[in-house]
Amino acid sequence: MALFSVGVNISLVVGHGGHSTTMLALAHDLPLVILPINLMFDQVLIGRIIEEKGAGAMLPSSSPPAKIRAVIEQVLADDAYRSEAERLGKAIRASRGTEKAAQLLQSLMSPSSTPHR
Repeated sequence: MALFSVGVNISLVVGHGGHSTTMLALAHDLPLVILPINLMFDQVLIGRIIEEKGAGAMLPSSSPPAKIRAVIEQVLADDAYRSEAERLGKAIRASRGTEKAAQLLQSLMSPSSTPHR
């Protein structure tokens, strides 16, 4: 997500509950409001986890704008959401997932690597 790298001041992320946006938001210590679009995918599960962890809220994507606005205002007003997003963000950054994934890919591309079965 380009916005995270251009120095824009972001306080909260509204998304559909996809992995990429959710993880980027948390990695930047940002609480979320999740509005799942496809109930057949894991977007609802991700939204529930965000709610259970206290890092944001979830609403049906059919929610009226006034309800979405009210929930956004609630999440922004309650510092507990930001605190939990920061705690999760710290854990995400500490896991060094990008570095580990790059090392794994390099090892798989090495001529001496053997296919995993």
